Amino acid sequence: LRSDFDAPDRDRCAPDAALGGDDAPDRDPLAAPGGDGAPLDLGLRMTDATLRALPWELAAPALAAVGLRLFRRAPRARGEAADLRAIQGALARCGFLGDLAPDGDLGPRTRAALVAFQAEHGLAATGEPDAVSTQRLHAAVAGRARVVVVRPSHRAEQRSYRGSRHSGVPVDWLYERAGFETVVLDSPSARRLADTLAEHPAAVLHLNVGLVDHHGAPALDLLGGIVGRVTGTAFDALLPRHAPTPLVVVDTPAPPGRGEALTQLRLRNGFAAELTAVGTARAVLATGLARYRRQQRLYDALVGALATGEDVHTTAAAIRSRAGDGVEDALAFTACALFARTPHERFPAP
Repeated sequence: LRSDFDAPDRDRCAPDAALGGDDAPDRDPLAAPGGDGAPLDLGLRMTDATLRALPWELAAPALAAVGLRLFRRAPRARGEAADLRAIQGALARCGFLGDLAPDGDLGPRTRAALVAFQAEHGLAATGEPDAVSTQRLHAAVAGRARVVVVRPSHRAEQRSYRGSRHSGVPVDWLYERAGFETVVLDSPSARRLADTLAEHPAAVLHLNVGLVDHHGAPALDLLGGIVGRVTGTAFDALLPRHAPTPLVVVDTPAPPGRGEALTQLRLRNGFAAELTAVGTARAVLATGLARYRRQQRLYDALVGALATGEDVHTTAAAIRSRAGDGVEDALAFTACALFARTPHERFPAP
């Protein structure tokens, strides 16, 4: 891998030279400069589907040891307008923006509304949609720190010998114990999921479902059969447009065999990369592939970190820090992948 840290900032959606021709890790322009000892955010972005599916995060511990925070860099230019429309919709729902239709433009009325919101909530009144202001606005719209958990039906879990309940660790209970409100959907249709997200704004959308190859594209297997398969592009259409999007946790159930686990890891990473590339999701945390005691350890790290309200990279790092020895731990913990426009994104906490 090659990264030119001295190159000037440029359009991050433009092709980068390296990593097989057009793909390269790049420096996040919002990252700390690194000269004062602060970690440097290293965004890895690639367009080749085969490369996107690989577990580059296995190098994260070595990079962290020299002050580099690895994450998968989603195109910012595609997402900025979507983020601003969501912020405008949230400001309108909270009574700060009047009748202005969300247009994705940070104009004077939107800035004034942000200043008013920030001042009312004790934040620096900058008029800029920074990570903390967006987190507070997201919480104001949601009312409570809510998690929507999507999982297979109990019968489907028993039939496939995988899933959080089959492993004896229902993740919704752990979220509730940490203070989150939970909404659980068993094998929902895509329409039901979209309606639930619109009616119950969520801080976290936790997808505890397996993935399949759907005509060459990774897809969630929501219902079983072709009708229940949802690709990353199709899933993007289910996310809310006029409120900040939740953190999407792709928690892939661990299959019995190591070979199938590697297949699920590649499908998971491919799905997360496609979803974030479309531009609506602010951050996707690709995790899972843990069973029994490992699953308890993973969920403790995941839920515990999310409950602090810190940035999403802190959550990914908390999961990786629980890794022990062996291939299974490497797949379940070290290979946890964060896909985001910036690793500083924050989401509501209890």
